[in-house]
Amino acid sequence: GVKFGRQMIINHEYVDAAIAEALEISVEELQELRSEDGFSWKAYAEEQGLSEEEIVAMRAEILTAAVNAALEDGAITQEQADQILERLENVDTRGPRP
Repeated sequence: GVKFGRQMIINHEYVDAAIAEALEISVEELQELRSEDGFSWKAYAEEQGLSEEEIVAMRAEILTAAVNAALEDGAITQEQADQILERLENVDTRGPRP
């Protein structure tokens, strides 16, 4: 999930859906991969030939998609979405990760 401060704002279902879409796999395939010891979506992306810069961009896309999906479902407010997205813009590439 995505935390804002210490509070969980966006649950894993939104993040998983965004990761799966970015990796062009199903959520079920993502869950199967996650069952493997040491699975990392970033390592998987590297194995698919993505560069570090592409992975950083993908991370931002994943988090933005998860926030937007949660907002559309009414799981978070527009104010919360704006705060999260603003915070994401100000975090360096080693900040919070999905």
